[in-house]
Amino acid sequence: MELFLEDTYIGKIKLPNNIQYELEHHFEADQQKIYQHVTVTDHPDAKYTECDDGGWC
Repeated sequence: MELFLEDTYIGKIKLPNNIQYELEHHFEADQQKIYQHVTVTDHPDAKYTECDDGGWC
């Protein structure tokens, strides 16, 4: 069975006897869940808005 994340191929699962995952290098499987490793870059000049206690921004 081939696996996709939206339109991107991420790997496959071999069935039926033992479940074996063959995933692309930035994905891993653990306890029947598939995780994607991502790199988050910091932008020191990023802007944001603080919200008030009511959730209004």
